[in-house]
Amino acid sequence: MKMAQRPHHERRRLPRRRPDKSDHDIRRILLALDSSAKGLAALDAAARLAALLEAELEGLHVEDEALLRVARAPLTRIVSMTSASQPLSEADMERSLRAQARAAQRALARASERHAVRWSFRSARGQVSGEILAAAPGADMVILG
Repeated sequence: MKMAQRPHHERRRLPRRRPDKSDHDIRRILLALDSSAKGLAALDAAARLAALLEAELEGLHVEDEALLRVARAPLTRIVSMTSASQPLSEADMERSLRAQARAAQRALARASERHAVRWSFRSARGQVSGEILAAAPGADMVILG
């Protein structure tokens, strides 16, 4: 005997349950971030998740060593649609990377304050994937921004 099922729109929804701290053991979330639009969207999602889980959010910004190597090349130029091309120096790239790190740190501070989350930030220089993997063992969750 086949039982009649309710149409989808009539099915009762179970109430959403806010996770209890005892439901998980996530105390520290590592967020590898940059200052791109997608990175900032990931940052806000990570801050909301950290607030929900009552976890600390650690931001990691990696200054990509490959970009610095490219900037050292003698013929590397900045090409823009609005002006003539100009040389790119290692000092220019370092200034740009430091500015990106400061922007990422400010964004992390704002998102963490908005969601009442404990946070920390550090910047590292090296290969992006290698630096993230080196920082990951101290975290319970890793989010790539």
